[in-house]
Amino acid sequence: MRFRKSFFVYGKNVASFDDIFIAQEEDAARQRALQAALKEIPPRKREAFYLKTHEELAYKEIAGMMNISAQVARNYVCEVYEKLRELLPASKP
Repeated sequence: MRFRKSFFVYGKNVASFDDIFIAQEEDAARQRALQAALKEIPPRKREAFYLKTHEELAYKEIAGMMNISAQVARNYVCEVYEKLRELLPASKP
């Protein structure tokens, strides 16, 4: 019996270099779609979303930096997530 070597790339178990190439292309397409969707988000909301997701700041810290209340910061981030769910296609399992 011959075993086929598989790789774990981009969150998927792949068995060949073709699979790796396809996974890379799918990842690049998802990145382009995300960038396009983020351009449709108003700048203040996008800033709050960036601070929460990339800088990992608390809502209170975001509020202090943006001169808004913590609740408004939370609302901005939640609204961005809702908009992204609306604009981006669901990922395949």
